[in-house]
Amino acid sequence: MSEPRTNWWAPIWPGLVVDPQGKHIRRLGMSVWLLLYLIVHARRATGIVMQRQRTIAAKMRMPLRTIQRWLSRLEEREYIEIVVKSQVLTIRIKRWKSLYPRHK
Repeated sequence: MSEPRTNWWAPIWPGLVVDPQGKHIRRLGMSVWLLLYLIVHARRATGIVMQRQRTIAAKMRMPLRTIQRWLSRLEEREYIEIVVKSQVLTIRIKRWKSLYPRHK
């Protein structure tokens, strides 16, 4: 997938950051940074990201093991679904809302 434009924006659910009970921050911890990365890099119509773990780690400047741990946490807590586990992961962000009505 190509690099995101530097002036591009990404949709974020208000409930992810505005949460009186703080359930998401407790569930996500530091893995919220990976979720934000995935949202920014997802295909707008589908919410799917296709990247290697090593690529994500390099772009985020994080250890590969940390990215693996965060992916597991996001999947276990049902924020993402890893559809294809191979060299290139296919990750679907759950509850994705397409920016294009025909792809709902």
